[in-house]
Amino acid sequence: MRILQVVHAFFPECTGGTETQTLLLGRALQDRGHTVAVFYRVFAPDLPEYVVIPGEYADLRTFKIVNNFTSRPPAPFAYHDTGVEARFLQVLDTFQPEAVHVQHLGDLSTSLVSAAQRWGIPVVLTLHDFWHMCFRSHLVNASGQLCPGPDGGLRCHECLQSQQREASSFSSVRTRTAELGFRNSVWQLPHFARTWLESILVRRNRALTADLAALSSRDEHMRRVVASADLVLSPSRFLRDQFTGWGISTDHVLYFPNGIAPGLAPQSVNGDIPTVQRFGYLGGIHPYKGLTVLVEAFNGLVDADVTLEIWGAAATPASRALTEELRQKCRNPRVRFAGSFPPSQLAHVLAGIDMLILPSTIYENSPMSILEAFSARIPVIASDIGGMAELVQHDVNGLQFRAGDPDDLAATIRFAVKHPERVHSYRGSIIPPPTADQVGAAAEKLYTDLIRIRAGSSQGKHGLADC
Repeated sequence: MRILQVVHAFFPECTGGTETQTLLLGRALQDRGHTVAVFYRVFAPDLPEYVVIPGEYADLRTFKIVNNFTSRPPAPFAYHDTGVEARFLQVLDTFQPEAVHVQHLGDLSTSLVSAAQRWGIPVVLTLHDFWHMCFRSHLVNASGQLCPGPDGGLRCHECLQSQQREASSFSSVRTRTAELGFRNSVWQLPHFARTWLESILVRRNRALTADLAALSSRDEHMRRVVASADLVLSPSRFLRDQFTGWGISTDHVLYFPNGIAPGLAPQSVNGDIPTVQRFGYLGGIHPYKGLTVLVEAFNGLVDADVTLEIWGAAATPASRALTEELRQKCRNPRVRFAGSFPPSQLAHVLAGIDMLILPSTIYENSPMSILEAFSARIPVIASDIGGMAELVQHDVNGLQFRAGDPDDLAATIRFAVKHPERVHSYRGSIIPPPTADQVGAAAEKLYTDLIRIRAGSSQGKHGLADC
């Protein structure tokens, strides 16, 4: 079987959770004898827009499409791109896939779903975040508060205005100019001028109804896109419930958990009860990951015999600035900013901690760090919201704390240190997540069933059950 995965970014340029799941699934499918390619977007200001660069990564064939956003409007309305669609059709003609698995459509074009289906190819869509219903992707409003949902686009107006003001600021234009280079920036002058003018109109007298109409149109369009996929997968029940509450049929969204790379040896649940002193964070260096909450919690633990290692790559100017800000705020000498590590060192890093902490202030979906910790039978302390609260059951396989509350996190850490026998019991309650090989086998069956259904040999929409 020939399977084309579609994702907004991929290795080696980007190494986040969605990209990792795309890589793991692709390699698992190839291990099962299938041929897999990845179509994704790259930023390359020295190359022409929409040029497709064939290549290979980790034995997977890749098609990188250049999109520097010099010929389309800014988000949240940059979801339909005829240039991307045209090149995608060429890739379909070149690769001849039998199934398309869309991991993320951000920075590409939502029309890729219907484009593949016009070729008679079934399309599977995995939900990795809230991008379809929230152009900020995380259901967090401009004030940094969790949002209950778009409400047909009505709740998105404040975020739109905030984004337009930011896009028109001198610092944003200067950053964009530096990214694009002089030649591309000259070509972008009309776009810069339009963005600036729109921001002025928003601040002064632009009609509210125009924005609301556009946001409502986006909301309706995205619901149609998600509903039009042959099958929708959700790695968490929490995310599935959010999308069915948004209007997607419950029969159309299957719970389909993420997998992890095989080979992480679980820690023993037998023997002496170890002390609980070594805590760790593994993940991205982003404001929404709650690292400020984590540092403030450890500032309140200077009297406790505990250590913290913060593992994460500071690969962008924003993440480097945040890391430096966190260093300045940190008053606990037992906190170490450990930087990044290669995937081959994951087992070694996990062996050096007694509990993982994930203090995200967003809902999250199915965080890789929790799955990896559970694979090694390491209990987790996590925020009590979203997919984190689904995975980490309080006082069963880990502990929860009030999201965004450093004092409650500090109290939770003290509880764990004081009750090592409880933490040790959590290890025995951890159910290891599926491996990428198991997920690959399940995905293979889904593709096969959908191909058969599209060929007309079966009745009904899909007739498939949750994994």
